[in-house]
Amino acid sequence: MSTKTAKKTVTGMRYTPEDLEPRDAAADEAAMDAYLRRNKDALNASAERAMAEFERGETFTLDQVMSGVRAQRLRRKR
Repeated sequence: MSTKTAKKTVTGMRYTPEDLEPRDAAADEAAMDAYLRRNKDALNASAERAMAEFERGETFTLDQVMSGVRAQRLRRKR
């Protein structure tokens, strides 16, 4: 195993050329399937909680969501 570490270059770009290289779709799908199997119970519980909240009318309006997004964006800019 190599002990070399990748050297990061600061370019000011959001994505580096390595991010744009073709990916192994089969490996990505296998990784996602493994993640879903490992976290099946937690994902199901989260979905059940969300559905129960929706049935009780505990939802957010679009204005509330957009207000939260704007506030988060402002915090990140600081």
